[in-house]
Amino acid sequence: MPVPLALMCAALVGALRGRRGTGYALLVSAAWVMSALMAPCTVLLTWLSNDNDYCTANLPAHPLAGSVVPLCLVVALAAGSSAAWIAWALSRRRVRPVALYAVWLATVAGTVVLALAVPLHAAQTCGPTGMG
Repeated sequence: MPVPLALMCAALVGALRGRRGTGYALLVSAAWVMSALMAPCTVLLTWLSNDNDYCTANLPAHPLAGSVVPLCLVVALAAGSSAAWIAWALSRRRVRPVALYAVWLATVAGTVVLALAVPLHAAQTCGPTGMG
């Protein structure tokens, strides 16, 4: 997960500095491909873990322990790539790279917040009673 994020940040820095060339094109391609590949991996990981409901799963002691945070980051990367691709497709390939990265970054940030809200909320409503 850090690899797609680092590649996207490097591509954003290159776009802001006006880089053009083969090396930059390879960096951008690698960043988008790595981020886009996270979506099927997320679906596969959720299916393999068979953790469809936080209330029926074996919850860790802390709601953010284990693989919850990495899974939320993977979902956010996939959502960011999808949103940026949709913006690119809807603009008929006319949107500037900086705008695409801004859409990607805003979507990733919003998705992380929303995705982490689910386990935190589940921790308040599920779990053993009488803890007081």
